[in-house]
Amino acid sequence: SVLPVNFARAGAPPALLVHGLRDALVRPQNTRELARRLRAAGVPVVLHLAPADGHGSALERWVRPRRRHDALLAAVARFAGARGAA
Repeated sequence: SVLPVNFARAGAPPALLVHGLRDALVRPQNTRELARRLRAAGVPVVLHLAPADGHGSALERWVRPRRRHDALLAAVARFAGARGAA
């Protein structure tokens, strides 16, 4: 099957996983399971669960200006900063 969870393996690149907890299309548990499997394979994972967001709405923050204090943007900045230091 072509589900992302089936591609969790050792040697995969570090992952930033974002999921809205109000997603009615894809269950948040799917992303939690992907994070669990990646971590079990030794892959660094940042999992950001957005409580007020649905499917895709968390990512809309990236196109909105002046959102400096948004939790998702902070998670992305931490992830990018950690990768840039390598």
